[in-house]
Amino acid sequence: DEKFSSLNRPVEDFWQKAVLLDDAVNEFLCLSFYVVKGSKRGEITYAMKHLDYMREMVLTVYAWLDGNNPGAHFKYLEKRLADSVKEALYRSYDNQDPKASMLVLFDLLKDGLKRFDFDLNQFEIIQSIQQSDGY
Repeated sequence: DEKFSSLNRPVEDFWQKAVLLDDAVNEFLCLSFYVVKGSKRGEITYAMKHLDYMREMVLTVYAWLDGNNPGAHFKYLEKRLADSVKEALYRSYDNQDPKASMLVLFDLLKDGLKRFDFDLNQFEIIQSIQQSDGY
């Protein structure tokens, strides 16, 4: 919470309430557990739905960094993202492997948070997901 104390400003979107940056990061990390759980149990539709929510949190962080109106469902934000970010975001839609999609989202979030000297690798869940073969 201290990392973002001076940076917390809400992102307003037509479809969502104001979200603070640290809330989006926290929600992202909590959702990752559901993706792992669903994948491990073979409940792919469950895992993929939570990947969608994780993607929304990543986009919320990028909208927050952008500082402009992201538009409904981030339609304006997409036009302002760097090409490398867009390519990674599109790779996260690969529905064949929830773990690979989740790792792409983790990388996107880490890249977005670098501007604030925030190391997402400090969280144990990220290290265990990256090091595991079968979750």
